[in-house]
Amino acid sequence: MILIFSCFLPMINFITIPLLTVAVIYLYVKLDLKRFLLVYLANILIMILIGGKIAFLLLSLPLFFLPAAIVMGFLYKKSFTAYKAIIASGLILVAEMIVLLIGMKLSGYDPFNYLKDNFNQMITLLPEGTIEPAAVESFFYMFQLISPFLMLFIGASYAFTSHALSRLILPRMGESIPKLPSIQKLRLPRTTVIYFILVMLLSMFVDEQSGSILAMVAYNILPVLTILLTLQALSLLFFVVHHFKWNRGIPWIAIVIVLFWSGWLYITVFVGMLDILFPLRARLTDKS
Repeated sequence: MILIFSCFLPMINFITIPLLTVAVIYLYVKLDLKRFLLVYLANILIMILIGGKIAFLLLSLPLFFLPAAIVMGFLYKKSFTAYKAIIASGLILVAEMIVLLIGMKLSGYDPFNYLKDNFNQMITLLPEGTIEPAAVESFFYMFQLISPFLMLFIGASYAFTSHALSRLILPRMGESIPKLPSIQKLRLPRTTVIYFILVMLLSMFVDEQSGSILAMVAYNILPVLTILLTLQALSLLFFVVHHFKWNRGIPWIAIVIVLFWSGWLYITVFVGMLDILFPLRARLTDKS
């Protein structure tokens, strides 16, 4: 049922696919390797019998996410930390996306041009002048330019969501899943600020339309560092709320604001830099 929802309702894939991953993780943690393979192969055969002509479509998603789920389950079984499990699983997904993209390119299929052509066909249904062709070209150029960051973000998001659901579901089924350290303890190295400033300056002097390696580096690393500094700022907010016993809903409201108001993002990045460079927490605790 989850497979069917994943294939025919792609807008809820961010929930259904991690649920599939959790099921695989549970089987891998619970069973030895031989029994796991037997159970998984049996499920594949059942889906082939049930799916018929769309069996390949139904199996493509679980097979794609299978390696990442196995890696995460293996690391849980070996009592590795949650961070290592998430990073390893996310990198596996990124590697698979890169291999898939290379395979498409080698076979003569360009997914970026396919998306652009479909979008241009949709535009023809709109009143003339609604969207300028130049704007479409610029959008898809930037989309292709930052595709490495997008793949990294997708891999990390699915790995984190899978871990969060595993922590929520599997302990109730008797399985021990490692816990992530509290976000309020997050402390990024000071070099993060240096890298951010350097990449920010680079992005100011590099033309994104040039197609150069420097442009690709700048426009892919900058959002990663921005997210890290935002997490550092949220870490400080969680720390302050915990220390002064404020309402626990405050940090979550801040997260919603960051997600939906881009202007707030600049403030959080600046606060994150201050938290890294200066002993703000020590001063706050001393004053209290």
